Amino acid sequence: MESIPLPELLTCRLSIKNGEPFGASRDKVPPSPAFLYKLSEGYSILRKKIEEHFESKLPGQWKPTFDIYLKPSNNAKQKQFEIVCQETVALLAQVKEVWNRARRRRNGQARFELELFIYFPKQETPTPLRRACAARIQEQPPRVAAFLREQQVEAGPASERYMAVTLARLPEGTPLEVPDSVTFRQLQHIDVQQATIDGAMTVQLQQSAGEYQVVRIKIHGVPVPVQVNIGDLREALELPNYSLRPHSDNRQIRTHRNQPLISKTKNT
Repeated sequence: MESIPLPELLTCRLSIKNGEPFGASRDKVPPSPAFLYKLSEGYSILRKKIEEHFESKLPGQWKPTFDIYLKPSNNAKQKQFEIVCQETVALLAQVKEVWNRARRRRNGQARFELELFIYFPKQETPTPLRRACAARIQEQPPRVAAFLREQQVEAGPASERYMAVTLARLPEGTPLEVPDSVTFRQLQHIDVQQATIDGAMTVQLQQSAGEYQVVRIKIHGVPVPVQVNIGDLREALELPNYSLRPHSDNRQIRTHRNQPLISKTKNT
């Protein structure tokens, strides 16, 4: 397979792992949006870009001691990740090796992304939990909804409520994180299903409201409201399938055969 020369401008993406390097760590937050990096800018500019994306995910938690890791190949495990070289020539050689390995898979170079990682150590001390009282829970939904929108995480009433209750139990000032639990993912699925059901019901109600109208009919001298199918009524009366009401707010009404027209204006 013919190799494409290493481009000057690379597409990069940052992931933040929760745990120690070279271990089986999970993503702490969703990956950053893709960003562009010029190889000629060197390590310092790359590190600055990574710091900016890190701060957008975890404000105030960046540390100068963080090492930057890269994924050397598409199928590499975390124990095979490499620390990004700081010296310009070594960095170029390191990236070129990753680029050449990408040639081995279909469209690997055409869709190349340099995958970068920061490992954020887990808190060793257990976090004391608070009682999730109603007042604390009610404070969380706006903050939770804004955070999930910012992180582009699909959520709804059930999953947002779960996250609000979880956050209400944590100490004041605890940074927000997307829950990494089976329960949260199940509630996300429930929210998606409920949104689909609600949408279908709304359409059905709108269609039903357009098909039927309430007409009062006297039965044994007593007015009884009855829902009548408008389509059937129009067909029985041989009326056209559109409204006969004038579109103008000004309507002229003849009160008597020999009286002039009276202009009646609809109140606004």
